Amino acid sequence: MNRFKIKIEDSKYYYWCYIAESKQEMLNKICRDRKRVGKECNFDADALCSNYYKYVVHEDGTEELLSNIGKVYFSLDLMGAGVVAHEFLHATFHYYYNILKLPPVKKEDREWASENEESFCYIHQSMIEGFWRKYWKLYE
Repeated sequence: MNRFKIKIEDSKYYYWCYIAESKQEMLNKICRDRKRVGKECNFDADALCSNYYKYVVHEDGTEELLSNIGKVYFSLDLMGAGVVAHEFLHATFHYYYNILKLPPVKKEDREWASENEESFCYIHQSMIEGFWRKYWKLYE
């Protein structure tokens, strides 16, 4: 199994990306990761984006969100451009709405919506580009 980081634009945030040789190897990895945090793993998936928050609490009581905000799992036997785009769209939604806390894109205000839609698309683009750049280094 290969693992690499996908950084989001110029931010400190990233996802771990895992590529397994087979669906079964991917599901086994997901189950091990879920059990570590007390979750069940009785499910089936062709790929998975697991979003989360990890905080460190400082001595003064303030909390700081850590840079690792999720994991994305793929298997070589089920992976393609559509699957990759789909899973990283889940990651984009998590980053956009939960980490950046940006408001939903609304079409009523065309100028505002257009600007926010573009920022959303650039976030997604940065993840997809980062994925394929690292993928091709591993599998050329």
